[in-house]
Amino acid sequence: VNKYLDSELATVGNVGAGEDILATFTLTAAQLATNGETIKGVYWGATANNATVKTIRIRLIEGANNTVLLSFAPTVSELGHWIVGFAAIRTAATTFRAAAQGIVGPSNDTSTKSVTNMTASSTATWANAVEVRLTGEATAGADNDITMQGGFITLVSV
Repeated sequence: VNKYLDSELATVGNVGAGEDILATFTLTAAQLATNGETIKGVYWGATANNATVKTIRIRLIEGANNTVLLSFAPTVSELGHWIVGFAAIRTAATTFRAAAQGIVGPSNDTSTKSVTNMTASSTATWANAVEVRLTGEATAGADNDITMQGGFITLVSV
């Protein structure tokens, strides 16, 4: 059963150089209580058409555990619109398996780049709060080089 957890409706962009939070959602302690339960999310946005190096990441954070599910940097020829998706499945009280994918391409074009980063297994203590964080990083310092324009997260219960 899919259960709505969160939506992102406002456009949020990076500010200057460095990694900035574009969206965040925190699962309450023990929200994934049963092995096999899954969180899924999709975010989308745009990148500025300039030479600044841009990186989009999705992280799962619990205490000192900070797992990057996806990290990709579109090239100048791929700038335009992007979409990323992920799924993280609880496998035990302190572990999960996850997969994530990002696609990016110029506006009004069919040219896309697909990047997949799979985490075979990682650590998160599900009895604690776990944060899902989408970030954008620009190296040069222009605001809104990366913008998140929408997204959502759901919980799949068993």
